[in-house]
Amino acid sequence: MSHDSAAKLSKKLSAINIVEELFEEGSTMLSKFYSYNLLLKNLFSFLFTNYKILMTVSCILFSLSEPPFLSPQGSCN
Repeated sequence: MSHDSAAKLSKKLSAINIVEELFEEGSTMLSKFYSYNLLLKNLFSFLFTNYKILMTVSCILFSLSEPPFLSPQGSCN
């Protein structure tokens, strides 16, 4: 193997290692991003679907009044 072909092979391997490292780092970043987004999606989905229950429980526990759009009286009745 000549010196030139060894240098070309070394450059190719170096480029492959760089691409592989970028792919691994990018995959890790995307994984964290999607995990965070999935957590937020599930949290907001839970809050949205259980809003009335959560408001009732908070009203009972903390004696808070409901916002006027949830109850005609505007209080925890």
